[in-house]
Amino acid sequence: MEASVGAVIVTYNRKVLLERCLRAVLEQTCNPARVIVVDNASTDGTEAHLRSLGMLDTRSIDFVRLSENTGGAGGFFEGVKRAYEGGCSHCWLMDDDGVPDKDCLERLLQVMEGEKIHYAAPNLIADDGESHFAQIILAAKTEIIGFKGGPFNGILISRALVRAVGYPMKNYFIWGDEYEYTNRIQDAGFPMVMVTSAIHRHKSTRYSFARCPRPYYLVRNWAYSIRLSKGLYMSKRVQVLQLTQVIVRLLIEGSIRLNFGQVVKVIHGLADGLKSPLEAHQKECHWGGFGDSAKWQ
Repeated sequence: MEASVGAVIVTYNRKVLLERCLRAVLEQTCNPARVIVVDNASTDGTEAHLRSLGMLDTRSIDFVRLSENTGGAGGFFEGVKRAYEGGCSHCWLMDDDGVPDKDCLERLLQVMEGEKIHYAAPNLIADDGESHFAQIILAAKTEIIGFKGGPFNGILISRALVRAVGYPMKNYFIWGDEYEYTNRIQDAGFPMVMVTSAIHRHKSTRYSFARCPRPYYLVRNWAYSIRLSKGLYMSKRVQVLQLTQVIVRLLIEGSIRLNFGQVVKVIHGLADGLKSPLEAHQKECHWGGFGDSAKWQ
């Protein structure tokens, strides 16, 4: 199949950053066939801003305004779903605060077409010019590096991969949905790579255990992912140990800093993560693929 890339950009109340990201996508050396902007019910006049610049006049851009904020997870669910149902051969996923270099998509496509790869991630460059993956790159001997997967910052996935594993789970709302998706991809047996020459600029995102901005979603979604994982790439025992360590640090640091709101949210997140039913959400996103029906080919 000839590549017909659907670029998916999820945004919420960051119209200036979105404008910068959208311009970078439209200026690629290899143009996406379709650009899907999923607006999570922004209140900052995002759509009006883009229309005033004439950026929504082209037929290749679909501006999708959701009726409510569904978080990054809900936005990517909607974007990937539309790209897949629209017949796109690939989905190129990113947040509104990322900026791909002009040849980023072209370099990712070259690797996927030549190596029969279905998941290719770009090299993320932080504001200080250093790669997020500096240690991995330093140890590597090739431009294409085996990769465990990561956030939806400029990653390119194939239609075949989406058909096999389904869409991102929108019930995650925010944080951890990308890692659940890559766990699913690993469990399905798809190799994932990072292409060092494909540059996507995105600031580093780190959180403090003392003042974690979203402790509820961090813990709840991590527990979700452990329940959903088959444990093929990493045993569930190791995953549980990792989450336990994070929870203990969040509780200790929160208590020391008298951040009792964090303590409550961690406990609440763990309780919901362990008991909330997930089957309906799995069905909604075709978790594990679409079956063998011809309509999904």
